[in-house]
Amino acid sequence: MAVGIDVHEPFVAVSSRVSRHLGMDNTAFYHADLQAVSDRPESFGGPFQVVVMLNTYHYAYWGSERYPNAFHDHREILRCLSRICTDRVVFSARLEVDRLPSFVRERAMTSGQADNYTTDHFLATATEFFDVRTAASGPGDPVLLMLRKHE
Repeated sequence: MAVGIDVHEPFVAVSSRVSRHLGMDNTAFYHADLQAVSDRPESFGGPFQVVVMLNTYHYAYWGSERYPNAFHDHREILRCLSRICTDRVVFSARLEVDRLPSFVRERAMTSGQADNYTTDHFLATATEFFDVRTAASGPGDPVLLMLRKHE
């Protein structure tokens, strides 16, 4: 079963329509945020063996025009990811303020917390919950494979 979760309901609706059109019976799409999924993973078909988070981390951290809620905290986001993931997170994101989309960069710069949004801060926090490995690198952002640490 593949599950898609997004904070923007129109994206969920389009994904559901496309899935039905393609006859994909093994998919489900939910309108929810990371906190809701982390609080009740079983309500969304979780916990999940693999979680994919590609180019969306900065929105969870800083918020967006479509979803103004924000964590402003690597530890809280990574804690949530570890609660919904049983095995691994495939992750790629812009982790430097100067590489963020302009409206997100403006939020970061006016927050007084921009110094905490760096690759080094992210990796230091991620290693509390995951064994982090670089899966692929190239001209864009590296793809990290984050293997969940089990207690």
